[in-house]
Amino acid sequence: MNDEGFLNISKTKITELILVKTPKISDEALSMMSLMPTLIKFNIRDRLPNVTQKGWINLAKRPVGNPSWQVITIDDGRQINPEFFKILDHSHHNLETLRIRGFSYDNLLKDDSFDNLKFKEAWVYYKNHSQNPIIHWPIKYNAKRPSNVREAYDGYEGSY
Repeated sequence: MNDEGFLNISKTKITELILVKTPKISDEALSMMSLMPTLIKFNIRDRLPNVTQKGWINLAKRPVGNPSWQVITIDDGRQINPEFFKILDHSHHNLETLRIRGFSYDNLLKDDSFDNLKFKEAWVYYKNHSQNPIIHWPIKYNAKRPSNVREAYDGYEGSY
């Protein structure tokens, strides 16, 4: 799918978009997605060699009157920078879930990038507990399942 295909999608009134195997997506396509007035859930699951920092900033910057993002899932966050998180924090108050994989610890994101942002706890948690570069906000801790406790059953149903 190329930019023309995304232009056609951007004219529809869908609320959730899941993109899989879309290596040709570009900054312009992400910009078109941000302009969709009804789109509130955006998921992309592929490597994106043609997307730059500008494309992710354009996705986060929605025009006045468009609703806040509720869910954003990105599997190729190599070009995501601190400005992306600042825009999400200040402009998207209805954001419920954010999951970004594959970002660069060294070049783009530093510990101080998340100061005063709601994503700081998630950044620190996954930086210290995960071998894969991933931010999942809000944090989903690995809670232990309750053990399967069975009550003792007395099979005798008669009287003594």
